[in-house]
Amino acid sequence: MSKSLFSIVSISEALKTVTPWLNSNINSASELIKYFEQRKKDWFALPDWEDLGDLDIYERIANNIVPNGKIYIICESSYKDNSGSYLMNATDIKTFINNHLCHFKECLFNGDVLIFGAEQHLIWLFHHEGLYGRFYE
Repeated sequence: MSKSLFSIVSISEALKTVTPWLNSNINSASELIKYFEQRKKDWFALPDWEDLGDLDIYERIANNIVPNGKIYIICESSYKDNSGSYLMNATDIKTFINNHLCHFKECLFNGDVLIFGAEQHLIWLFHHEGLYGRFYE
C-alpha cells in the first residue's frame, strides 16, 4: 500500500477534529469509545463478523453512506511502531481497508476501530465484541 494513499498523524491531533462538535474534551481513543458506549440504543450487533473480510465489515457498518472529505482511522495498527491515526481522502478509504491486511499483517477489524470525518460530523465505531455504531452529531 502506497504511503501516498494515507498520512499518519498523532491520535491526539486526529481527536482534536471531533472534540469541537462533540462538545467534550476527548483525549484518547478509549475515551471516545467510552463516550459512545453509554448510548446503547445506537449500537448494533454484526452477526458472524469474524467470518467476514474487512471490506465486507466496512460496507455493513457504512450502510450505503458515502463519506466525503478527510477521513481518520484509528485501529490496532495505529498503536504499533509509533504509528498513529491514518488520515486519507474519503475516496481512498476502500483501498486502504482492502490493503490493510497485506500491509500491516493483521485485519483492520480485529479490535476497536474508529472511522471518523470531521467535515460530515460522522463517527463509525466498531467494537471488538462485534458491535458497531454510527454516530452523527
